[in-house]
Amino acid sequence: MIELEMLGVAWAIRKCHTYLAGMSFHVVVDHQPLVPILNTYTLDQVENPRLQRLMTKVQLYQFDVSWRKGSEHAFADALSRAPVQNPVADDLLGEADSLSGQAIRACLQQDDSGSALFGLPFHELRDAAQSDVDYVQLVSYIRDGFPSARRHMPPALAPYWNGREHLTLDNGTVLRGSRLVVPKSLQRRVLTDLHSSHQGLERTKRRARQVVYWPRMSDDITALICACPVCRELQRSQQKEPLMREPQPTFPFEYASADLFSCQGWQFLVYSDRLSGWPCVARIGRTATSHDIICHFRRWFADVGVP
Repeated sequence: MIELEMLGVAWAIRKCHTYLAGMSFHVVVDHQPLVPILNTYTLDQVENPRLQRLMTKVQLYQFDVSWRKGSEHAFADALSRAPVQNPVADDLLGEADSLSGQAIRACLQQDDSGSALFGLPFHELRDAAQSDVDYVQLVSYIRDGFPSARRHMPPALAPYWNGREHLTLDNGTVLRGSRLVVPKSLQRRVLTDLHSSHQGLERTKRRARQVVYWPRMSDDITALICACPVCRELQRSQQKEPLMREPQPTFPFEYASADLFSCQGWQFLVYSDRLSGWPCVARIGRTATSHDIICHFRRWFADVGVP
């Protein structure tokens, strides 16, 4: 039960991330054991791995917790409930005014000299989007609705099918969440700007995933960095040592291999020819001593020759 209550707190805080990030706030719970855990316990003091993972998710926030009896909690209002009818035009208009949309709109409404994405002026981005046939078709899909199945979409736009619920429009610009969808004609330029500091594969991907998006972007970044002459010259040396090969034997027992092994509590010494694979096996006893091994080697050297 305490895991479920903690899950509810973590979900609620992350759901309201836009309003709670960077602020101090108060959490009221009706499960009293959560109060000392969230107020005083550190991660190393919590033994439950599920609680540890949930506490890690809310460590970015500044808050304190208090307990209130469940009967004294207020009923959830209408804004806390799931919608029971389809949205109207006013609802859709208000939903488009998201935080990410406001940020993009603020950049788009600035002067061309003052707004840029990785050195790319936004007026060039708008011009490239309007001249890109696939981009224009994607805009119409977002505005009018996607086809009923992925197979009905053009091959260039089919990768957008799985994430279609995350695509939004803002002044003719396509957003995927808070990331800007880049037209195909500008993708190479954005890639070059992303990798201008030669920070490596993972850092470049992490930086790109924060602001831009297009299908198979990770593959394009990988291909760019693998072909970058600067990165190839400065990368860590991964050369393998050459395999050391011994000369091939020309007669039996010229080269031999030996090892100890145990079976059913007894120690055995095996001595094999590397040319033919012929083995010589001797049982030493419960324990192997250097004196026993030397005696067996001397006998084998006398029989088959010194290797």
